[in-house]
Amino acid sequence: MALGPVGDPTVELGPTEDQRMELGPVGDLTVGLGPTEDLRMGLGPVKDLTVGLSPTEDLRMGLGPVGDLTMGLGHREDLRMGLGPVGDLTVGLGHTEDLRMGLGPVGDLTVGLGPTEDLRMGSALWKI
Repeated sequence: MALGPVGDPTVELGPTEDQRMELGPVGDLTVGLGPTEDLRMGLGPVKDLTVGLSPTEDLRMGLGPVGDLTMGLGHREDLRMGLGPVGDLTVGLGHTEDLRMGLGPVGDLTVGLGPTEDLRMGSALWKI
């Protein structure tokens, strides 16, 4: 998985992407990490982990259109959309990161959509 320099990975999913290891063109979902990461959504620098979505992106979890969705890596990190406890969308990075979704530790990058759905980059497993 070509994540680039450690500490500054980027995952880009396009509208026709199979959402596995071979990531297509940017257009729908961009995940960036690091203080200098550009998310192409006008969000500017990020502190921990920011997910930028286009206004027409449907997360397949009933959220509807979003323009600025930010996720944190800490247990007490608040979501900036008033989502409350994590259980719908969680993005975590690191070997010891607890995703608060029952997914357990992750090795590279795990994106969870719902309590029983996960995308594990290490195994290229996608469940919807």
